[in-house]
Amino acid sequence: MLPQNALRVPRNRGARSPPRTRDPGQSCTIPGETSPFRAERAEPGRRRGGGTGRAWVRAVSIRRYEMKRWMVGFFAAGAALLVTSAVAALDPGARAPAFDGRALANAQRIDLAQHRGSVVVVDFWASWCEPCAEAMPALERIYQRYRGQGLVVIGVSEDRTADNARGFLSRTRVSFPVMHDADHSVANRFSPPTMPSTYIIDRQGVVRHVHSGFRGGDAATLERQIRELL
Repeated sequence: MLPQNALRVPRNRGARSPPRTRDPGQSCTIPGETSPFRAERAEPGRRRGGGTGRAWVRAVSIRRYEMKRWMVGFFAAGAALLVTSAVAALDPGARAPAFDGRALANAQRIDLAQHRGSVVVVDFWASWCEPCAEAMPALERIYQRYRGQGLVVIGVSEDRTADNARGFLSRTRVSFPVMHDADHSVANRFSPPTMPSTYIIDRQGVVRHVHSGFRGGDAATLERQIRELL
């Protein structure tokens, strides 16, 4: 599915498009379709009054080539995630799979196994996902409130590049460690159904709760479930 702003197609005047919603409670499905493209590549404005010269035609051709090349890689990664999700979804009661990586902020090692004995929240997110922008500050508030009682929060970015994740974090600051899942290997183990997806893991390393998406009342639910495990 092509991004809406990449190619303009004349609309049938007799048909009406469904209304768009910007409700922060919605979730972003994998592979995200047009959302990451709009976030990462803003379309240049059309020239006014001039029309279409050779430069414009050449720019459109280059842009279409870049878009096709991007879509091949992005949808291939998304297809892998969807296949894994269908085969081995991680449900409550399952043992959390091990993973490790490096924090984007300071390159310190992140290792889930090192936090055995603590309540851990693993949150999968991406910069192009609007509900993630609502969920991250809520997780930060919960983390600040309960970190002294042994709560650990780990953010896992599924962005195409680490720079996209860093750009998001420069606007939405959090103090818990965040890593970039460059090859989607961590996501392949957890099989998150949407962005964001939040996993609450108890002190024995067992997944107790899985949250898909983020809505206004989810912060209170997350806090209550975490508090019960501390």
